[in-house]
Amino acid sequence: ADAAINDTFGRMCMNSSPEIFDVIFLKLKNYLSGKIIEPTVAGGILASMCKSVVQCNPEKSLAFFVPYLGRALVARIGERGSKGDEDSDDKVDEELQFNMQLLGEVLNVRNVSVYRSTGSHVLPYVEQICGVLDVTLELVQKDEYELSHSVLGGLLTWLCHVRVVENGPRMSAELDKWGAMVGVDELDLHWYRPTPQELSVVSSLLERYLNPVMAQLRAFAGGE
Repeated sequence: ADAAINDTFGRMCMNSSPEIFDVIFLKLKNYLSGKIIEPTVAGGILASMCKSVVQCNPEKSLAFFVPYLGRALVARIGERGSKGDEDSDDKVDEELQFNMQLLGEVLNVRNVSVYRSTGSHVLPYVEQICGVLDVTLELVQKDEYELSHSVLGGLLTWLCHVRVVENGPRMSAELDKWGAMVGVDELDLHWYRPTPQELSVVSSLLERYLNPVMAQLRAFAGGE
């Protein structure tokens, strides 16, 4: 059922005109704002729906999702720390997990039927995403730090994954052909390959998050 819902919604987004997509996106934003949904079933479906709109229109969708989720997550971690409750790290935090799940799916470019995203779309948000990673990668609960790892993995894949990108809507823009699809030979396609700018960001991410862990492992192996 989850897969059927997500596949149907994804096709609906990809095959919509820009005007209809705007309606879909507005309804999704209004539904999402201020809600906390259990992450197992309903949260997973909603996260996949967010992934679909991001892959359909990365510019508009990332401009909403990354700042919205980034602020919510950093604020939530701050609230947990300000309470001074040592046991808070052992309690299930559904708000944190739901927002981490959403951010991980928003940045997920694996198993996507149609790509419209390139590395340049996510570059303006790298520091905001790193702000979330800095406070979540070393959380104590397995469910929480694994969700943070998925965010980092999604960001690296978004920048590195070579893929065929489809530009523009599939629907005809002519008023007398409302609902008509463009022909396959009319689709505007190109290959996305990471540029030196994207690869430079990837190197900085590895230096920021991988190198300290490797140093820890070397120290542990050396008996330090």
